[in-house]
Amino acid sequence: MTASSERTGYPHRWLALVVMLAGAFMTLIDMTVVNVAVPSIQSGLGAAYAEVEWVITGYALSYGLLLVAGGRLGDLYGHRRLFLLSLSGFVAASVLCGLTRTPTELIAARVLQGAAAGLMYPQVTAFIQIFFDGRERGKAYALLGASIGLASVVGPLVGGAFVSADVAGSAWRPIFLVNVPIGIAAGVAALRFVPDSKGSGERLDLGGLLLASASLFALTLGLTEGHASGWAWWTFALLASALPLFAGFLALERRRSASGQATVLDPALFSSRPFAAGLLIALVFFAGFSSLFFTISLYLQQGLGLSALATGAATVPFALGAFWAAAASESLGARLGHRVVTLGAALVLVGLVGVVAVVHAGGSGLHALALAPPLLVAGLGCGLVIAPLIELSLAGVPWRQAGAAAGVLNAAQRLGTAIGIALVGVALFAAVGGNAERASAAAAPQLRQDLRAHGFPALALPFAVRHFRHCFEARARAHDPTVAPRGCDFGRTRYSQVFAASARRALRNNFSHAFQLGTLVNIAAVAITLLLATRLAPRRAARLETASPVRAGA
Repeated sequence: MTASSERTGYPHRWLALVVMLAGAFMTLIDMTVVNVAVPSIQSGLGAAYAEVEWVITGYALSYGLLLVAGGRLGDLYGHRRLFLLSLSGFVAASVLCGLTRTPTELIAARVLQGAAAGLMYPQVTAFIQIFFDGRERGKAYALLGASIGLASVVGPLVGGAFVSADVAGSAWRPIFLVNVPIGIAAGVAALRFVPDSKGSGERLDLGGLLLASASLFALTLGLTEGHASGWAWWTFALLASALPLFAGFLALERRRSASGQATVLDPALFSSRPFAAGLLIALVFFAGFSSLFFTISLYLQQGLGLSALATGAATVPFALGAFWAAAASESLGARLGHRVVTLGAALVLVGLVGVVAVVHAGGSGLHALALAPPLLVAGLGCGLVIAPLIELSLAGVPWRQAGAAAGVLNAAQRLGTAIGIALVGVALFAAVGGNAERASAAAAPQLRQDLRAHGFPALALPFAVRHFRHCFEARARAHDPTVAPRGCDFGRTRYSQVFAASARRALRNNFSHAFQLGTLVNIAAVAITLLLATRLAPRRAARLETASPVRAGA
């Protein structure tokens, strides 16, 4: 029996894949699960808005930072070993997250959790590359794509359910602690069923890893902290330093490769059309796709006033579409080839345009249920892009580079997400602040009428309306929208319900307008993805190397 047939003939490979997908699913859910728990974390820990932002940013930053390193370490020391170590670290960090008592402790625990996730995730893609071949590999990637699509929406739903349930007064803590039993079960199953590819025996290219990580760190931190810092000079300095750092990484890798030394990633892979095109398409697509849930979450909760649970439930059609289409992507890909990516991008574009059309038509009276049809279409398209794109991009990657190549591709996805959120955030918050005056003016007549009906003194009425408009506009332009500006606490007056109703009407109007403008950035990114998929989508490539020695798990 050849080494290749030993790999692809491993009898428990599908069960092993399910175990690894369980670990990957936890890391993906924890990218979004915190978004709907922000108010609960703020009140529970007495955290400032900026601190809660870092609870989200810290995870995403360390996650993306270690994807390349995680992939390469798996190639060198064994993917099963790295999966088990990182899974253990993720579970331990989840316990710390659930038991923290201060915002600083929670931020530190989230950074550790994200680091473990970044080391774990590339092992899953590498496992598929090494232990599956032919049509089976397409099916395996379809399962991975279904997991990605499902996790992107299940996170807010799970987070909303736990926060709303408030089990034994635990509030937000179960969103982290639920990882513990799942992680332990996955670890035990991995010890029994997950096999391991042997390490290559090469030495670690520490200089290359540091340069690659520094480039990712500069770009990701500059993007994620841009809005939070008001685009301070140091964020631009970080962004400007990312390109020369990456150029230095490529130069070092070429030099080491030419002299026969170990590299993080063979520079020749960047000249491979499937791999290079896949990186570019993944970067642009995730900029358009992932950031959509950032804006939808803000719009549904702050604009429409939905609960965390209702916000998660409103995005279920997307998850169902993504899950079903990803599961079917292998059979469609077998018939359409690379064109399945083009079809998927087109469906996502149609879905996003439909979302904007529905919000525009519904205005401030929109019901969240009206978003279900276009979100379903967008989810179907997403499922047809993610899994086939991963498979096509990595089709010609040698097994010894499987982890590192997967890490780079995953890093491109995370980087695309950071770019998309940064760009959409700029458009969204600029629109929220810029449209606040018009939204408050539109709410003023009804406020004036309601105050009169409640016996508000006629002489003070003009001042009260002006003060309401000033407070609404100041809050819309503030960095922390959860804190009322000084002198704007209407909750202690006998007319508080009247002012609150007017604020809700103005918020719905304002966020409806801002959401439409912000989503135009998503539409533009997906339109570029469609163009790239039409021109550059990677074709199926022959494997450059198939043999790999395998060592069975315990």
